[in-house]
Amino acid sequence: HVTPGIKFITVGGAVASDVHGKNHPAKGCFSNWLISFELMTGNGEIQTCSRTENTTLFWQTCGGMGWTGVIVSAKFQLMKIASAHMRQTSVRAKNLEELFRGFEDNRSRTYAAGWLDGTASGKNSGRGVVFLAEHSEAKSPGETFMFPEKKPQNVPFFAPSWILNPLSIRLHNEIIFSKAKPGERLVDLDAYFYPLDKVQNWNRLYGRRGFIQYQFCLPEKNSFDGIRRIMETIRQSPETPFLTVLKRHGERPPEAVHSFPIRGYSLALDFPRTKTIFRLVEKLDELVWDAGGKIYLTKDACSAARMGRVNPATFGEEKFFSLLKGRILSEK
Repeated sequence: HVTPGIKFITVGGAVASDVHGKNHPAKGCFSNWLISFELMTGNGEIQTCSRTENTTLFWQTCGGMGWTGVIVSAKFQLMKIASAHMRQTSVRAKNLEELFRGFEDNRSRTYAAGWLDGTASGKNSGRGVVFLAEHSEAKSPGETFMFPEKKPQNVPFFAPSWILNPLSIRLHNEIIFSKAKPGERLVDLDAYFYPLDKVQNWNRLYGRRGFIQYQFCLPEKNSFDGIRRIMETIRQSPETPFLTVLKRHGERPPEAVHSFPIRGYSLALDFPRTKTIFRLVEKLDELVWDAGGKIYLTKDACSAARMGRVNPATFGEEKFFSLLKGRILSEK
Protein backbone atom coordinates (compact mmCIF):
# COMPACT_ATOMS: atom_id res chain seq x y z
CA HIS A 1 0.00 0.00 0.00
CA VAL A 2 2.81 2.42 0.87
CA THR A 3 6.26 2.61 -0.71
CA PRO A 4 8.92 5.33 -0.44
CA GLY A 5 10.82 6.89 -3.35
CA ILE A 6 13.43 4.13 -3.57
CA LYS A 7 12.98 0.35 -3.47
CA PHE A 8 16.34 -0.60 -1.95
CA ILE A 9 15.11 -0.55 1.64
CA THR A 10 14.48 -3.07 4.40
CA VAL A 11 11.16 -3.78 6.10
CA GLY A 12 12.76 -2.94 9.44
CA GLY A 13 13.88 0.39 8.04
CA ALA A 14 10.38 1.07 6.70
CA VAL A 15 8.97 0.53 10.20
CA ALA A 16 11.69 2.53 11.98
CA SER A 17 11.19 5.46 9.60
CA ASP A 18 7.44 4.86 9.21
CA VAL A 19 7.95 5.64 5.54
CA HIS A 20 5.41 7.46 3.40
CA GLY A 21 4.86 7.64 -0.34
CA LYS A 22 3.10 9.58 -3.05
CA ASN A 23 -0.32 8.47 -1.78
CA HIS A 24 -0.14 9.67 1.81
CA PRO A 25 -3.48 11.54 1.83
CA ALA A 26 -5.25 8.29 0.88
CA LYS A 27 -3.11 5.58 2.46
CA GLY A 28 -1.04 7.22 5.20
CA CYS A 29 2.31 5.80 6.32
CA PHE A 30 3.69 2.26 6.42
CA SER A 31 2.35 1.81 9.96
CA ASN A 32 -1.22 2.09 8.62
CA TRP A 33 -0.72 -1.30 6.97
CA LEU A 34 1.55 -2.89 9.57
CA ILE A 35 -0.14 -5.82 11.33
CA SER A 36 2.53 -6.79 13.86
CA PHE A 37 6.25 -7.26 14.35
CA GLU A 38 8.66 -9.09 16.65
CA LEU A 39 11.09 -6.83 18.48
CA MET A 40 14.28 -7.82 20.30
CA THR A 41 14.67 -5.47 23.25
CA GLY A 42 17.82 -4.57 25.15
CA ASN A 43 17.77 -7.66 27.39
CA GLY A 44 17.50 -10.00 24.40
CA GLU A 45 13.82 -10.71 24.93
CA ILE A 46 11.58 -11.02 21.85
CA GLN A 47 8.28 -9.16 22.17
CA THR A 48 5.38 -9.29 19.75
CA CYS A 49 3.98 -5.81 19.11
CA SER A 50 0.73 -4.82 17.45
CA ARG A 51 -2.24 -2.52 17.92
CA THR A 52 -3.58 -4.90 20.59
CA GLU A 53 -0.37 -6.29 22.12
CA ASN A 54 2.42 -4.15 23.59
CA THR A 55 0.64 -1.21 21.98
CA THR A 56 2.83 1.55 23.40
CA LEU A 57 5.98 -0.18 22.21
CA PHE A 58 4.36 -0.73 18.80
CA TRP A 59 3.79 2.99 18.25
CA GLN A 60 7.11 4.02 19.79
CA THR A 61 8.86 1.77 17.28
CA CYS A 62 6.95 3.07 14.23
CA GLY A 63 9.03 6.09 13.28
CA GLY A 64 11.24 5.50 16.34
CA MET A 65 14.46 5.37 14.31
CA GLY A 66 15.47 1.96 15.68
CA TRP A 67 15.87 3.21 19.24
CA THR A 68 13.45 0.68 20.79
CA GLY A 69 15.19 -2.49 19.61
CA VAL A 70 15.86 -4.78 16.66
CA ILE A 71 12.92 -5.70 14.42
CA VAL A 72 13.30 -9.43 13.86
CA SER A 73 10.22 -10.02 11.69
CA ALA A 74 7.11 -8.15 10.58
CA LYS A 75 3.69 -8.80 9.06
CA PHE A 76 2.09 -6.17 6.86
CA GLN A 77 -0.77 -5.95 4.40
CA LEU A 78 -0.16 -5.86 0.65
CA MET A 79 -2.32 -4.35 -2.08
CA LYS A 80 -3.37 -6.40 -5.06
CA ILE A 81 -2.72 -4.80 -8.45
CA ALA A 82 -3.61 -6.00 -11.93
CA SER A 83 -0.82 -4.45 -13.96
CA ALA A 84 2.83 -3.43 -13.72
CA HIS A 85 1.99 -0.06 -15.27
CA MET A 86 0.65 3.28 -14.11
CA ARG A 87 -1.46 5.85 -15.93
CA GLN A 88 0.61 8.97 -15.30
CA THR A 89 -0.68 12.47 -15.94
CA SER A 90 1.80 15.37 -16.01
CA VAL A 91 0.58 18.85 -15.08
CA ARG A 92 3.05 21.64 -15.86
CA ALA A 93 3.08 24.73 -13.64
CA LYS A 94 4.60 28.11 -14.52
CA ASN A 95 5.13 29.13 -10.89
CA LEU A 96 4.64 28.02 -7.29
CA GLU A 97 0.99 29.09 -7.17
CA GLU A 98 0.18 26.96 -10.22
CA LEU A 99 2.15 24.06 -8.74
CA PHE A 100 0.05 24.10 -5.56
CA ARG A 101 -3.09 24.42 -7.66
CA GLY A 102 -2.04 21.26 -9.50
CA PHE A 103 -2.23 19.40 -6.20
CA GLU A 104 -5.37 21.06 -4.89
CA ASP A 105 -7.33 20.57 -8.12
CA ASN A 106 -6.47 16.87 -8.13
CA ARG A 107 -7.13 15.84 -4.53
CA SER A 108 -9.12 12.84 -5.73
CA ARG A 109 -6.13 11.31 -7.49
CA THR A 110 -4.52 8.38 -5.69
CA TYR A 111 -0.89 9.34 -6.31
CA ALA A 112 0.64 12.78 -6.63
CA ALA A 113 4.18 14.14 -6.40
CA GLY A 114 5.65 17.35 -7.70
CA TRP A 115 9.07 18.26 -9.03
CA LEU A 116 10.07 21.87 -8.41
CA ASP A 117 12.75 23.84 -10.25
CA GLY A 118 14.86 25.12 -7.38
CA THR A 119 16.81 27.43 -9.68
CA ALA A 120 13.90 29.37 -11.23
CA SER A 121 13.34 32.96 -10.10
CA GLY A 122 11.17 35.98 -10.82
CA LYS A 123 7.83 35.22 -12.44
CA ASN A 124 8.92 31.59 -12.90
CA SER A 125 9.79 31.08 -9.25
CA GLY A 126 8.50 27.72 -8.06
CA ARG A 127 7.73 26.39 -11.51
CA GLY A 128 7.54 22.64 -11.83
CA VAL A 129 5.49 19.59 -12.72
CA VAL A 130 2.91 17.60 -10.75
CA PHE A 131 2.96 13.91 -11.61
CA LEU A 132 -0.42 12.27 -10.93
CA ALA A 133 -1.03 8.56 -11.32
CA GLU A 134 -3.46 5.67 -11.02
CA HIS A 135 -2.84 1.96 -11.31
CA SER A 136 -3.52 0.62 -14.78
CA GLU A 137 -5.96 -2.24 -15.22
CA ALA A 138 -5.10 -5.48 -17.01
CA LYS A 139 -5.58 -5.20 -20.77
CA SER A 140 -7.60 -8.41 -20.85
CA PRO A 141 -8.96 -10.97 -18.34
CA GLY A 142 -6.33 -13.49 -17.37
CA GLU A 143 -3.47 -11.34 -18.70
CA THR A 144 -0.07 -12.50 -17.43
CA PHE A 145 1.44 -10.04 -14.99
CA MET A 146 4.79 -9.09 -16.46
CA PHE A 147 7.22 -6.93 -14.49
CA PRO A 148 9.73 -5.38 -16.89
CA GLU A 149 13.34 -6.03 -15.92
CA LYS A 150 15.61 -3.14 -16.80
CA LYS A 151 19.35 -2.99 -16.49
CA PRO A 152 20.10 0.20 -14.54
CA GLN A 153 22.71 2.68 -15.60
CA ASN A 154 25.66 3.14 -13.26
CA VAL A 155 27.90 5.93 -12.06
CA PRO A 156 31.16 3.94 -11.81
CA PHE A 157 33.24 6.50 -9.92
CA PHE A 158 32.92 9.64 -7.80
CA ALA A 159 32.55 12.68 -10.02
CA PRO A 160 34.78 15.74 -9.47
CA SER A 161 33.09 18.08 -7.00
CA TRP A 162 32.93 20.89 -9.55
CA ILE A 163 30.62 18.89 -11.85
CA LEU A 164 27.55 19.96 -9.88
CA ASN A 165 27.69 23.75 -9.81
CA PRO A 166 24.97 26.42 -10.08
CA LEU A 167 25.27 26.54 -13.87
CA SER A 168 25.12 22.76 -14.45
CA ILE A 169 22.29 22.38 -11.93
CA ARG A 170 20.32 25.16 -13.63
CA LEU A 171 20.80 23.43 -16.99
CA HIS A 172 19.70 20.10 -15.50
CA ASN A 173 16.49 21.67 -14.17
CA GLU A 174 15.83 23.38 -17.50
CA ILE A 175 16.06 20.04 -19.28
CA ILE A 176 13.67 18.35 -16.84
CA PHE A 177 11.08 21.11 -17.23
CA SER A 178 11.29 21.18 -21.02
CA LYS A 179 10.99 17.38 -21.31
CA ALA A 180 7.91 17.14 -19.06
CA LYS A 181 5.11 17.22 -21.62
CA PRO A 182 1.59 17.69 -20.25
CA GLY A 183 -0.97 14.92 -20.62
CA GLU A 184 -1.36 11.24 -19.84
CA ARG A 185 0.93 8.35 -20.71
CA LEU A 186 1.53 4.78 -19.58
CA VAL A 187 4.67 4.19 -17.49
CA ASP A 188 5.92 1.18 -15.55
CA LEU A 189 5.96 0.99 -11.77
CA ASP A 190 9.68 1.71 -11.50
CA ALA A 191 9.45 4.83 -13.65
CA TYR A 192 6.75 6.35 -11.44
CA PHE A 193 7.68 5.18 -7.95
CA TYR A 194 11.48 4.82 -8.17
CA PRO A 195 12.91 7.19 -10.80
CA LEU A 196 16.23 7.51 -8.95
CA ASP A 197 16.78 3.76 -8.98
CA LYS A 198 17.35 3.73 -12.73
CA VAL A 199 20.86 4.99 -11.99
CA GLN A 200 22.94 2.94 -9.56
CA ASN A 201 25.30 4.86 -7.27
CA TRP A 202 23.72 8.15 -8.33
CA ASN A 203 25.06 9.69 -5.13
CA ARG A 204 28.54 9.61 -6.69
CA LEU A 205 27.48 12.50 -8.91
CA TYR A 206 27.97 14.72 -5.86
CA GLY A 207 31.58 13.62 -5.57
CA ARG A 208 33.27 12.46 -2.39
CA ARG A 209 31.92 15.47 -0.50
CA GLY A 210 28.45 13.90 -0.66
CA PHE A 211 25.16 15.74 -0.30
CA ILE A 212 22.71 17.00 2.29
CA GLN A 213 19.01 16.28 1.96
CA TYR A 214 16.72 18.63 3.82
CA GLN A 215 13.10 17.47 4.05
CA PHE A 216 10.44 19.25 6.05
CA CYS A 217 6.67 19.28 6.39
CA LEU A 218 4.51 22.33 7.12
CA PRO A 219 0.89 22.55 8.30
CA GLU A 220 -1.55 23.07 5.44
CA LYS A 221 -2.45 26.63 6.37
CA ASN A 222 1.22 27.68 6.35
CA SER A 223 2.47 25.53 3.48
CA PHE A 224 2.32 27.91 0.52
CA ASP A 225 3.70 31.00 2.26
CA GLY A 226 6.22 28.97 4.21
CA ILE A 227 7.62 27.17 1.17
CA ARG A 228 7.70 30.43 -0.79
CA ARG A 229 9.78 32.09 1.95
CA ILE A 230 12.08 29.08 2.19
CA MET A 231 12.72 29.06 -1.55
CA GLU A 232 13.45 32.80 -1.44
CA THR A 233 15.94 32.21 1.38
CA ILE A 234 17.66 29.50 -0.63
CA ARG A 235 17.93 31.75 -3.69
CA GLN A 236 19.59 34.42 -1.57
CA SER A 237 22.19 31.91 -0.37
CA PRO A 238 25.20 30.49 -2.24
CA GLU A 239 23.58 27.01 -2.27
CA THR A 240 21.73 25.46 -5.22
CA PRO A 241 19.46 22.40 -4.80
CA PHE A 242 20.01 19.71 -7.42
CA LEU A 243 16.65 18.03 -6.81
CA THR A 244 13.47 19.35 -5.17
CA VAL A 245 10.33 17.27 -4.57
CA LEU A 246 6.96 18.48 -3.25
CA LYS A 247 4.26 16.20 -1.78
CA ARG A 248 0.86 16.71 -0.15
CA HIS A 249 0.02 14.88 3.09
CA GLY A 250 -3.16 13.92 4.90
CA GLU A 251 -4.05 13.58 8.56
CA ARG A 252 -1.75 11.68 10.89
CA PRO A 253 -3.35 9.16 13.28
CA PRO A 254 -3.00 10.51 16.84
CA GLU A 255 -1.35 7.32 18.04
CA ALA A 256 1.40 7.58 15.38
CA VAL A 257 3.39 9.92 17.62
CA HIS A 258 6.70 9.61 15.76
CA SER A 259 5.47 9.66 12.15
CA PHE A 260 6.89 12.47 10.04
CA PRO A 261 3.98 13.70 7.89
CA ILE A 262 1.41 16.16 9.16
CA ARG A 263 -1.57 17.44 7.20
CA GLY A 264 0.00 19.85 4.75
CA TYR A 265 2.93 19.78 2.35
CA SER A 266 6.48 18.49 2.51
CA LEU A 267 9.47 19.61 0.48
CA ALA A 268 12.67 17.58 0.03
CA LEU A 269 15.77 19.35 -1.23
CA ASP A 270 19.09 17.76 -2.22
CA PHE A 271 22.12 20.05 -1.89
CA PRO A 272 25.77 19.37 -2.68
CA ARG A 273 27.61 19.32 0.65
CA THR A 274 29.52 22.58 0.62
CA LYS A 275 31.38 24.44 3.36
CA THR A 276 28.49 26.89 3.72
CA ILE A 277 25.50 24.52 3.56
CA PHE A 278 25.23 24.27 7.34
CA ARG A 279 24.61 28.01 7.69
CA LEU A 280 21.70 27.68 5.28
CA VAL A 281 20.30 24.71 7.23
CA GLU A 282 20.27 26.85 10.39
CA LYS A 283 18.19 29.49 8.58
CA LEU A 284 15.83 26.88 7.14
CA ASP A 285 15.36 25.32 10.59
CA GLU A 286 14.18 28.67 11.96
CA LEU A 287 11.73 29.21 9.10
CA VAL A 288 10.31 25.68 9.38
CA TRP A 289 9.96 25.93 13.16
CA ASP A 290 8.27 29.33 13.03
CA ALA A 291 5.75 27.93 10.51
CA GLY A 292 4.86 25.07 12.88
CA GLY A 293 6.71 22.47 10.80
CA LYS A 294 9.19 19.68 11.40
CA ILE A 295 11.95 17.82 9.57
CA TYR A 296 12.18 14.15 8.59
CA LEU A 297 14.63 12.52 11.01
CA THR A 298 15.39 9.74 8.54
CA LYS A 299 17.14 12.29 6.33
CA ASP A 300 18.55 14.52 9.05
CA ALA A 301 22.29 15.11 9.17
CA CYS A 302 22.76 18.52 10.74
CA SER A 303 19.49 20.15 11.87
CA ALA A 304 18.83 21.46 15.37
CA ALA A 305 17.77 18.82 17.91
CA ARG A 306 14.23 20.15 18.25
CA MET A 307 13.42 20.01 14.53
CA GLY A 308 12.13 16.44 14.40
CA ARG A 309 9.78 17.14 17.33
CA VAL A 310 10.86 13.75 18.72
CA ASN A 311 12.79 13.39 21.98
CA PRO A 312 14.71 10.08 22.24
CA ALA A 313 15.12 10.65 25.98
CA THR A 314 11.42 9.86 26.47
CA PHE A 315 11.40 6.37 24.92
CA GLY A 316 13.59 3.52 23.75
CA GLU A 317 16.61 1.94 25.45
CA GLU A 318 20.14 3.19 26.07
CA LYS A 319 21.60 0.08 24.44
CA PHE A 320 20.22 1.09 21.03
CA PHE A 321 22.19 4.11 19.98
CA SER A 322 22.94 6.06 16.81
CA LEU A 323 24.91 9.18 15.92
CA LEU A 324 21.59 10.94 15.31
CA LYS A 325 20.32 10.01 18.76
CA GLY A 326 23.58 11.13 20.37
CA ARG A 327 23.50 14.47 18.57
CA ILE A 328 19.89 15.16 19.56
CA LEU A 329 20.48 14.26 23.20
CA SER A 330 23.67 16.31 23.41
CA GLU A 331 21.90 19.44 22.15
CA LYS A 332 18.88 19.20 24.44
